[in-house]
Amino acid sequence: MATKLNNKEFKPMAGSNKSSPAKAKRQSSRKPEASFKKGTTDRKRKRTESGHAASPSKVLASDNKDPQPSAKKSRTREDLHEAKQIWEALRAMKDDKPNRSGKASSGQKVSAKQQKDEMVGKLYGMLKGRVYELCRRHDTSRMVEWLFKLGNEETKESAWAEIKPHIQELTQDKYGHFVIMELLANKKDRYASETVDHLCKVAAALMSNVFGADTLDYAYQVVANRHQKDVILADIMHGKQRELLAASLPKLSRMNNKSATSNEHGNHQNNQAQEIKAGPKPVFQFLLDLAGETFASTLREEACRVLLGYSNKPQILKYSVIHRALWEYLSTESDTKKQAEFVAPFEQNAPHLVHTKEGSSFVVRMILLSDAKS
Repeated sequence: MATKLNNKEFKPMAGSNKSSPAKAKRQSSRKPEASFKKGTTDRKRKRTESGHAASPSKVLASDNKDPQPSAKKSRTREDLHEAKQIWEALRAMKDDKPNRSGKASSGQKVSAKQQKDEMVGKLYGMLKGRVYELCRRHDTSRMVEWLFKLGNEETKESAWAEIKPHIQELTQDKYGHFVIMELLANKKDRYASETVDHLCKVAAALMSNVFGADTLDYAYQVVANRHQKDVILADIMHGKQRELLAASLPKLSRMNNKSATSNEHGNHQNNQAQEIKAGPKPVFQFLLDLAGETFASTLREEACRVLLGYSNKPQILKYSVIHRALWEYLSTESDTKKQAEFVAPFEQNAPHLVHTKEGSSFVVRMILLSDAKS
């Protein structure tokens, strides 16, 4: 291509790769790239994940990273993998036979119980300090269950100290509630009673969670004594009236203690016969008497609100503790019209109430209060 300059025509030579004068001038005016400061070594530009070159500042920052976090994660994975192998070996062992080796770490032959104690101790050593967070994982929560199933008293006490402050959170967790179930399964162990004591304090909150409600009802039916059952019922029916509950619990405890003392002095059979004939006195009526005329109506309204909130939740209405709460509330209401208004929302879920004594009594009363169409 010809270029005119001062009325003269210049033609580039054939096969020449030289650039134009203007382009050469621009290239000569460019500044040289800034070099690293004196004392630093030459570094090659590293490529980022996107494929672009990283800046020198990023290169320096990446070179100064501490490799410890990745090493800790690697060690944690290795520990959990080894812990899982120990747990699998414990599951495979029979009650009266050791595993294939039949030897302890010292090389001497041991019995199955001794070998289990050693393996459980080694397992807890790998889980120690992380028991609470491992309870909330589907694979490691089963390992924690076996600590309470086969561990000695020292191992159980150490694991319990880590779990105890988080009873409510674990009871409402998808995997953690299985650990709480394991604690409740051994009723002779003191940890079962202490776990129920913790559940009594948060019964109302647990009923709003499917895992918590299931665990609470299991504790109510299988593990809890009479006083603990009364406290669970009181906690649920008080709802948001926590000040009334705090004032009533000490008197409720004294009432149960007097009843227990009278049974120890030879009146157990007579009291039991009277209780079967007339039925136990409703705890809700006792709580209304404690509240007095000033707060009895407030407590009744709150209990009604709480129980009506379960009327459209069949998964909650299947629990025995709710059946008892419904029957006690209905038993303390003398107005027939108010009784009919209370039972009406539960008609559609009546099949979920008939498998317990209190629930079937509630359904029978519901039928009597309903009209012919219902």
